[in-house]
This record gives sequence, structure tokens and C-alpha cells, in this order.
Amino acid sequence: MIKEIIQFIKSPKSKWDEELSSGEKLGIFFKLLFWSIFISIALTPISAVLEELEIIDLSDHAVNDLFENMSPLIVLFAAAIIAPLLEELIFRAPLLGLRNSKHFKIWVYVFVAAFGFVHITNFNMTPTILLLSPLLVLPQINLGIFASYICVRFGYFWAVLLHGSYNFILLGSVYLLKPFFPDIV
Repeated sequence: MIKEIIQFIKSPKSKWDEELSSGEKLGIFFKLLFWSIFISIALTPISAVLEELEIIDLSDHAVNDLFENMSPLIVLFAAAIIAPLLEELIFRAPLLGLRNSKHFKIWVYVFVAAFGFVHITNFNMTPTILLLSPLLVLPQINLGIFASYICVRFGYFWAVLLHGSYNFILLGSVYLLKPFFPDIV
């Protein structure tokens, strides 16, 4: 599965898989979900190191405000349903209309990058944050790649499901771990 994602990154192609059964699609979905989360977690030390070196301050991140000021149900609903529906509509659905474009590859890169970089607004904007933005949004770029892949392979619904599941698992984990690690966010 990871080889297919690497190939997709190198040369994005629209590959519609209507002939796969729902069970086969679910199997691929869970593999993509696993790898997208695994890679994003593997990328988190970048931010941690930058914070430890006092280059950035993650206490100003917008997610902290959500955790402090909103109920867990509202945060999870917004992150797992509302945000994926809207963001996938903006950043993935257009790819379906562009699937036969001779510039499809470029469009995939544009939408993946735009999806990643729109998340820099979660940070308190400083020149340092802007300079480091390619590193800071790597987890979102990672998700954008996986969501683009599943969208052009299975359709918009699957990208929303991947994005929503990804957000639910990562944010839900924070809520589950918070009693044991109060400083997690």
C-alpha cells in the first residue's frame, strides 16, 4: 500500500476503482488510515523539537483553545464531521472534475499544498512560523496526499471518511490520554 502512495506522490494519476467490492475498498481504507496516522505521528517530533529549542511556542496553537473552551463532543463533531465535509469539498472534490485534465498531476500538488498550508492559520502568525510553515504543516500535507489518493480512486465520500476518521482518532486519543498526561495540550 505504501508503495502505491509513493507512486501517487511521484506521479498522481486518477485511477477509478469501481470494480472493487465494498469489503476490498474498506480494507484499502483501513490501510490508508493506518499509514496516514502512523506517518503523521512520526512527523510530530519535528514540532516538539522546535518547541523544545524555543523556536516556536505550541501553546498558541488553535487546537489548545478548542480543548480549553469547548466540550469534547463539540470538538470531535466539528473535527470528525464538519471540517472533513467542508475541507474535502474544497480541496479534494475539484480533483474529481479535473481527473481528465492534462494538468491533473499539478492540480493534485496544488490542492495538497493548499490543504496543508491553510492549516498554518492554526498557529499564532510570526515570521518564524511562516518560515517554518513547510515543516509545521507536514502532517496536514501527509493527510492531503492520502485523502487525494482515496478520493481519486474511490470518490469524495471516502476522502471525507478518511479525513474524519483521522481527526477523530487523533483528537479522541488526546482526550483519552489527557487524564494520564495533563500537559498533552
